[in-house]
Amino acid sequence: MASDRVEIGSQVPGVIEQVMVERGDKVEAGQVVAQLRADLERVAVDLASAKASNDTAVRARQAKVAFAKRKLDRNVELAANHVVSANDLDSMRTDYDIAQREVEAAVAAHNEAQIELRKVKVDLEMRTIRSPFPGIITERKLTAGALVRDQPIVVIQRIDPLFVEVSLPVSLMNAVKPGTKARIDFDTPGVASVEAEVTLSDIVIDAPSDTFGARIVLPNPSGAIPAGSKCRAEFLAAQR
Repeated sequence: MASDRVEIGSQVPGVIEQVMVERGDKVEAGQVVAQLRADLERVAVDLASAKASNDTAVRARQAKVAFAKRKLDRNVELAANHVVSANDLDSMRTDYDIAQREVEAAVAAHNEAQIELRKVKVDLEMRTIRSPFPGIITERKLTAGALVRDQPIVVIQRIDPLFVEVSLPVSLMNAVKPGTKARIDFDTPGVASVEAEVTLSDIVIDAPSDTFGARIVLPNPSGAIPAGSKCRAEFLAAQR
């Protein structure tokens, strides 16, 4: 059996723009399998990008701070010589402080624009449906133009590795454990026998049948072993 199976849907409701895969297609992890319509989200990304890249307000406030600082520095000595009144000097200090606060506000606004850009990019990416792992498309349930809410678009199964799930008599419980070798013979024509290892052995017994379960993992990088093939497992340790 396939080692993993997932019905892939969408995190957000929307209308399917395109389904890029068909039943039987191989896909890689992260590959795009479907795309929802995202016209508004693309516009939002463009607008947010423009705002996030515009630092004119920050630079203008910084120039204002620099001017206020130069003006204050020039007048400090004049105030010491009583050429400039203390009241005027205090006003200049206030202008300088206000200019600094305006820079902080402009920087904060620019940072918020950067965060907003990341948000709208996430909103756009959520409308791109990707495969979570490498596998085979086994079902295509929806097509372009369909409205997606909580239903799956495609079904993907991982066929490398494959799992062999077996039920064994309790008499083999001490012999069949993780790491135990087994030879797997297939009923499917043309599929050669392979040797693999047990990776999981239940420690809870099924009382009605007096059996326990075990899992054998079969590497299948070429996909030569069809998922769902009937097979028989012969445990080498149990033989010994």
